[in-house]
Amino acid sequence: MSSVVLTKKFSDTTFLAEVNGDTVVLKQILPEEKQIYLKLLNARNECIAAIYGFVDYDGKTYVAREYVEGISVADFREKYGRPSDKMIISIGEDICKGLSLVHSLGIVHRDINPDNVLIDNAGRAKIIDFGISRFTKENAPKDTQILGTVGYAAPEQFGFHQTSAKADIYSVGVLVNYLCEGCLPNEKLTGGRFKSTVLKCTRMDDNKRFNNVDEVAYALKHRGKSRMIISLIPGLRSDKQGFKTGAAIYYVSMLFVAVLAFFKESNYVSGIRESLSIVFNFLVPAGTIFDFGYFMTKFSEKHNFGKGFAIFLRVITTVISIYIASLLTVKLV
Repeated sequence: MSSVVLTKKFSDTTFLAEVNGDTVVLKQILPEEKQIYLKLLNARNECIAAIYGFVDYDGKTYVAREYVEGISVADFREKYGRPSDKMIISIGEDICKGLSLVHSLGIVHRDINPDNVLIDNAGRAKIIDFGISRFTKENAPKDTQILGTVGYAAPEQFGFHQTSAKADIYSVGVLVNYLCEGCLPNEKLTGGRFKSTVLKCTRMDDNKRFNNVDEVAYALKHRGKSRMIISLIPGLRSDKQGFKTGAAIYYVSMLFVAVLAFFKESNYVSGIRESLSIVFNFLVPAGTIFDFGYFMTKFSEKHNFGKGFAIFLRVITTVISIYIASLLTVKLV
């Protein structure tokens, strides 16, 4: 028989309590929720609030979990404003680390949001509250219950098809945007190093999201910086893989031709001059060939000229830019 003393009320179903002398959080659960917590009972991960067991009290069943001294992500953002990039990456990595274990157990959390992630006194993020989590079911066409926090829940959680681990990936992307901007991506999409990661996490089509949370963690830490530089290069900023591949081939060809020109000349000065001339002749038209800033596409859409006109406009401006580049090269070289 457990000795239970409730010491603080967080909500009608959640309390801080002393159970047999240990400080824990008690959360009332329904019978159907117990299987999820049984699965988590022996799972230990520094980024998940540990599950200790079950307590029957006052005719109700509670799950006892670790009491985390700290602050929720929601309260942190409201109190301190935007965290540093380093802290955003750390929080994101911790969430992904916790979810990696959860997903390995065949569980989808389904409610990753700023209130369900706590930051402890050591600065580590911990996932709490598995109240609407479910086991993945390979052959189920859709979820039997439509649950989740609006704005953070993936589209498939609203009955389109069954949720998978990618639903949590969607929520992580929204949470990262919240950390950056204090709002949802559809209210204001973050820019800078985290933009591409948020966009990929929150794709409507879950097949176009990251494959797993380990990929999300890697992208948060490594992808952003390089993406900021790459996004400045015409062609490589496109979301279309074929377009990016074509741009990459274009620039590799430019470097190849420039190197050949350098070694073809009899001296270093002439070689450098000839190489720079070739690079210049490649780079000037690149902005029009790859529609830098999507200016021509936006112009065509604004005036309802259609895709064909955008392509025509790109061809004409590319020819003009090549001609201008050749004239400038003659004068400069």
